[in-house]
Amino acid sequence: MKNGQGNLLSIGTKMLILTMVLVISSSILMSFFAVRKSERKIIPEMDKKAITIGESIDSLIIKAVEYGIPFDSLKGTKEFFESVLKDNPEIKYIAITDPEGNMLYNHGANIEPIMSFFKAEHGKQTRSLKKSVPISDYYDSRIPIVNNAHVLGSLHIGMDRMFVQSKTKDIIYDIFTVLVVSFLITFEILLFLIAYTISGPIDSIKKVVSGAKDGDFTQYVTVNSRDEIGSFVGSFNEVIFRINKAYHELKEKYHGYKDHTEGVRDTRAIDTAVKEIEESYKFGDAEGPQRFFQRLLIYIRPALFLVIFSESLSLSFFPMFVDQLYKPVAGISKDLIIGLPISIFMLFWAISLPLGGVWSEKIGRRKPFLVGALTTAIGLLLTGTSRTVYDLLLWRSVTAVGYGIVYIACQGYITDNTTPKNRTRGMAMFLSGFFSGSLCGAAIGGILADRIGFRPTFFVSGGVTVISALFVFHFLQDYHEDSGSARGKIKLSHFRLLLSNKRFLSLTFFSAIPAKICLTGFLYYAAPLYLKFLGNSQSAIGRVLMGYGLAMVLISPLTARLADALGNRKRFVIIGGIAAGIALIMVYRFQSTLGILFSITLLGTAHAVGVSSQLTLITEICKDAGDKIGLGTVIGIYRLIERAGNISGPIISGILITVYGFSEAIAGIGIIMVAGSIMFTLSFLLFDLLDKQREKSYVSAAD
Repeated sequence: MKNGQGNLLSIGTKMLILTMVLVISSSILMSFFAVRKSERKIIPEMDKKAITIGESIDSLIIKAVEYGIPFDSLKGTKEFFESVLKDNPEIKYIAITDPEGNMLYNHGANIEPIMSFFKAEHGKQTRSLKKSVPISDYYDSRIPIVNNAHVLGSLHIGMDRMFVQSKTKDIIYDIFTVLVVSFLITFEILLFLIAYTISGPIDSIKKVVSGAKDGDFTQYVTVNSRDEIGSFVGSFNEVIFRINKAYHELKEKYHGYKDHTEGVRDTRAIDTAVKEIEESYKFGDAEGPQRFFQRLLIYIRPALFLVIFSESLSLSFFPMFVDQLYKPVAGISKDLIIGLPISIFMLFWAISLPLGGVWSEKIGRRKPFLVGALTTAIGLLLTGTSRTVYDLLLWRSVTAVGYGIVYIACQGYITDNTTPKNRTRGMAMFLSGFFSGSLCGAAIGGILADRIGFRPTFFVSGGVTVISALFVFHFLQDYHEDSGSARGKIKLSHFRLLLSNKRFLSLTFFSAIPAKICLTGFLYYAAPLYLKFLGNSQSAIGRVLMGYGLAMVLISPLTARLADALGNRKRFVIIGGIAAGIALIMVYRFQSTLGILFSITLLGTAHAVGVSSQLTLITEICKDAGDKIGLGTVIGIYRLIERAGNISGPIISGILITVYGFSEAIAGIGIIMVAGSIMFTLSFLLFDLLDKQREKSYVSAAD
C-alpha cells in the first residue's frame, strides 16, 4: 500500500508540475507577442492623437488668417500652446515654421538642436500626415498650414519618445503582474481539481475498501467521472449494494422462517449463525448503505481565495475612491475622513467574528459561508453605487459583516477537519489561500481600476464573490455534526482571567495591536495615497502592494518550519516587530516609489516572521487559562482585542498625515511598532527575572 500511495502522490505532483510548466510557458510566449504587438500600435495611436490636436490648432490659425491677421503676427500663441501642453503631458513642444523652415512660434522643450531638421523638412510638402518622424528625443508630426492652396508654413507636434518607452514598460509590468496572478490562480485551481478528481476519490476508495475488508459494508463512494476511477467505483458500489441486499433478504427469510417454525423445531443453530454474521459484519439499514463523505481541506480553499480576491480588488485604490466622495465636515480633517471607512470595515468585521462563530458552530459551515458570501457580494455591489461618504460607510459595514462570517466559517471548517497534530498545517493552508487571494486581488484591482474605473471594479468584485458562493453550494457538503462540544459564549469573566495574565497583556498590546496598526494604517491607507501622490498609476500601485502578499506567501511557510524547529517563538515575535517598524521608518529616508516597494516587501517579510508566531506564543503563555475556559475562547478573545489595531490604524495614520505629512506619518507608525517591540522585550525579560527570583525564594523557604 505504501508504494501505491507513493505512486499516487507522484502522479498528482507530476500532473501539477507539468500543467504549471505548460501554463507558464504559454503565458510567457503570449506575453512576448502581446508586447511586440502593443509596441507596434502605440506609435500609430500617438500619431493619430498628434494629428488630431494639430488639425485643431491648424483650423484656428486658418480662421485667424481669414479674419485678416497676418500669419507672422499671431498673438497669444504662447498661452494657447501652454494650455495644450498642460492637457497633453506626452506632447513636449509645439512649433510653427514659415515655408522655408524658419521658426515663427514655439513653446515647450528646447528645440534649438533640431532646428536644422525643420529647415530640411520645409520642401517636403508631400510627407504623410499619418506618420511621425523620430528625431532626437521626439516623434515629430508635421501638418502643412494651407490657406486657399497657398502654403503658409508648417505646424510641428513633438511627442516624447520616452513616453512610448514608459507605456511599453507599463505594459510589460502589467503582463508580468498578470503572469504572477495567473500562476497563483492556476495553482489554486489545479490543487482543487487534482484533489477533487484524483487524490480525493482515490483516498475515499481506499478508506471504504479498507472498511469493507474489515467487514464494514455500510458505506459507498460517489465519483462523478467516467474514467478508470469512475468505472472501478461503479463496480465496487454495485458489490456493496448487492451484499447489503443479500443480507436484508437473508434477514427477511430468517424472520419468516422463525415465525412459521415457532414451537415446532429448534432454531438455535440458525440463530447462532445469524448472530455471528451480525457481530462480524456491519451492514446498512433497510434503505441501503450511506454515502461516504471525504472531508478535504482543499475543498474550502478555492472559495476562500475568491472571496479574499474580490475584497482585495479595491485595496490599491480604495482611499482614492473615498477621496472622490469627500465633502468637508466641520472639525474633521480630510485625511481622517478618508481613513474612516477602513476603520468602520474593521470594526464591523471584528463584531461579526464571534457572532458568526457561534452561528456556524450551531448549524455547520456551508450555510454561513453562503450567507456571508452573498452579503459580501451585496455590500461590494452597493459600494460601487455610493455617492456620499455616508453611503460608503453603510455599504462597507454590510460588506464587513459578510466578510467576517465567511472568514470565521472557513476557520471553523479547518478546525472541524483537522486534529491537534495537523491543525497548524491546516491553518497554514488557510493563511496561504488568504494572502494568495489578497496578493492577486491587489494586483488585478489596480489594472482594472486603470482600465475600467473604480465603480465597475467594485461590480466585478461582487460578481467574483457570487462565484465563490456558487462554488460552495455545488462542491461543499454540509456534514456538520453537533457533538455537544460546541464552543460556549465568551463571558466577561473570561476577559478578566486573560487580562490578569501579564504576558498576555504584553504580547497583545505591545506586539499584536501595533502590528495591525502597521497593516491597516500603512498598507491599506497611507501607502496607496502616498504612491498616488508620487505620481503612480493605479496599476503601478497594485504592483507595489503585491510585495506584501508575495513576501507572506513565500516566507511564511519557511519561517513556520524554522520556528517549529527552534521553538523560541518570542524571539521571532521580537525580530518581526522590530523589522516591521524599521520597514516603515525607512520611508522617511527613501521617499520614492522604489522605497515604498522595499518597505512594503520588508513589512510582509517581518509579518511572516513575527505575526505567524504570535498565535502559537499565545497558546504557550495562556496554557492554564486554556485549560479552564478552552483554547478556542482564549484565541477568540485575543483576536477580538487585536482588532483594535485594525480599527485604529487608519485613524492614527490620518491624524499623523494631517499634522506631519506622508513620510513623517508612516515613520511615526514605524516608531510606534519599534517602541512596542522594545517594551514587549523588556517586559518579558522582567517577567522571566521575577519568576526566577520567585522560584529562588520558594527554594530558600523550603530549605
